[in-house]
Amino acid sequence: MKLNLPPDEYYAQLAKIPTSGGAIFRNEKGEFLIVKQTYREYWNIPGGLSDKDETPREAVIREVKEEIGITISTARCFCIDFAKKPPFDRILFLFDCGILDEKTISKIKLDTDEISEYKFLPYDEMMRLLSDNIKRRFTNSIEAYRNGTCVYIEDGAEVFERKFNYAFIDSQNLNLSINALGWKLNFARFRRYLKDKYNVSKAFLFIGYIEGNKKMYAGLEKAGFTCIFKPTLGYKDGKTKGNCDAELVLQTIVESRNYNKALIVTGDGDFNCLVRNLISANKLEAVLIPNKLKFSALLKYDEIKPFLRYMNDLRAKLEYTQEKAP
Repeated sequence: MKLNLPPDEYYAQLAKIPTSGGAIFRNEKGEFLIVKQTYREYWNIPGGLSDKDETPREAVIREVKEEIGITISTARCFCIDFAKKPPFDRILFLFDCGILDEKTISKIKLDTDEISEYKFLPYDEMMRLLSDNIKRRFTNSIEAYRNGTCVYIEDGAEVFERKFNYAFIDSQNLNLSINALGWKLNFARFRRYLKDKYNVSKAFLFIGYIEGNKKMYAGLEKAGFTCIFKPTLGYKDGKTKGNCDAELVLQTIVESRNYNKALIVTGDGDFNCLVRNLISANKLEAVLIPNKLKFSALLKYDEIKPFLRYMNDLRAKLEYTQEKAP
């Protein structure tokens, strides 16, 4: 780039790249909003190119109003994608535009010249209807969407080495151990702690599924956990059991290409082999033991000891307390 030029000539040589904004909406069931544009074969998300002197955020607000007739109340950018796509390069911004309640959904009014229909679908079903470019972009930004962060990608693909960690949490061992210490865990605080302390971008919580606990599961996912459920068995004495050990091991292995290092949250010695395997592969961040006073001797081997961390001193930070009514 030439620097010693008159201002007009200098600015003329700079890149002029169009921008666009796309809106991600969900309904109260957690399903994603997609629209069918009259001029494309595939489904898309609401949004479009920015007009002259318009920011991407302003563009997405305008496009959503024009396409589906509703006004955006929030727009948090979670993805910036530099796309080299004919006939011109462009920079695409994806915005988390929140959850639409039934009252707002009932007010959707389509611009039928541009949008023929809309639907809300679960993530997997939605992805099957999107174009390859949009699928790739969303696949590589979904973690930023869920975790409240923002990611930069190019042509829908990551350009930086993954530096974040994943947590794999034995919820039964965690809950029983913390309860034995005489306090109750605040899972929303715990999720923030995992992010701040161990750079955890995704936290898998392995838990037995009980039909009556749907509200609790929704709260856990709202706090930022990805729940992996195991069917439970009811016994004559009234106890319910759903052992998730195999699921935790399998998920840790399946996800190994997607994280830098794994944080295993448990005091159960059944995970000895998993922990040792992660150490040998240089993929273990730490083993977070819920109760230092009571955990398996199989996690006390010399090769594992340097990786052990404990939750006994975290009560002040992570305890759930019921607020008293005034």
